[in-house]
Amino acid sequence: MFDNNVIVATQHVIDHYFTSKSKDTFNHPGHYTKEAILSSKSIPQTVLTKSSPNLESQIKAHIISITSNTVNHLFECAEPNSANPFVPDELPKLDAFIARVFRRSNLPLNNLLTSLLYLVRLKEYHPSCKGTLGSGHRLFLAALMMANKYLHDGAYHNKTWFKIVDGFYELQDLNQMESEFLSLLKFELVVKKEEWVEFIDIMDGKLTRSWARKGIQGPSGYLFRQMTSQKTAHMNQLI
Repeated sequence: MFDNNVIVATQHVIDHYFTSKSKDTFNHPGHYTKEAILSSKSIPQTVLTKSSPNLESQIKAHIISITSNTVNHLFECAEPNSANPFVPDELPKLDAFIARVFRRSNLPLNNLLTSLLYLVRLKEYHPSCKGTLGSGHRLFLAALMMANKYLHDGAYHNKTWFKIVDGFYELQDLNQMESEFLSLLKFELVVKKEEWVEFIDIMDGKLTRSWARKGIQGPSGYLFRQMTSQKTAHMNQLI
């Protein structure tokens, strides 16, 4: 399981993303206070249910946003811009890059969440580690590659990842990312069930609050139930 320092660090890093909105907006995750509803007429009120046709796409979009902001806050990565000659002009913002790679890889959501868990773990092992311009893209990609290889027997080879990234990185870059990431992570890819459940509990709360910032009310605890059900193949792979 995460020790208390990791839980606090994870909460602090991800919470930082939400501090731009007053905490008074929420009385409990997913529930608006009466005052907030009356004073925020401009906030659209959208209710998502388990049968909503766009529920899964909403979940993915918000988890991608949370992942992008978490990576940037964990490693203080600068975003690419056209004024910097050391980053390819075509390299997009991190959230757009994550969305693109995740869509092209056609992987289930547990892969994205596991990659974020690995990045939190990496920060735990190397607290002073900070990124450079564009390194958030490389860190995320390496983490997603490792999550895929840990979770799936028939995982993508790096030649497939080369096609997925579609020209952003060469095959030798991907091989180097994998080697360096594994070394930094001390080759510890195993995720225990208790650790996974604890992490998903944190992420479920952040998802609910992310929805609320957009005026969306989703089914309470949906992500947690989906990602921790004993019926899922993912839970059966954890030790």
